[in-house]
Amino acid sequence: MAGPGRKPRTKGELTERELQVLRRTVLGEPETRVARHLRISTSAVKNALRSARWSLDAVNTVHLAVIAIGRGLLPCDIAIAHTPPADDGARPHGVLLSDSVPGEPERSGSEIRETSN
Repeated sequence: MAGPGRKPRTKGELTERELQVLRRTVLGEPETRVARHLRISTSAVKNALRSARWSLDAVNTVHLAVIAIGRGLLPCDIAIAHTPPADDGARPHGVLLSDSVPGEPERSGSEIRETSN
């Protein structure tokens, strides 16, 4: 239910707070740090992510990030996966959403590329 002065919630839209929380979450910040930075409770962080998932019909936060990037709500060059180093000391592999990869020719549109360091 919408509060005083608020319009009813529409599926497919994110509030500014949801976008703030999502941006920081996608960059790998834990909920406690997101909450501290935005001066809200960790419950509010969880509620913002839950509400954003509902609004964009996402099944989880990674799916939410992919949808938000695809709709232009988040920049397409945001790193959405961080994998800690393997036990064998191998360097991590991650997923980087970007319009271009350093050292490679420009490509049209956003692509998901496997990267290795």
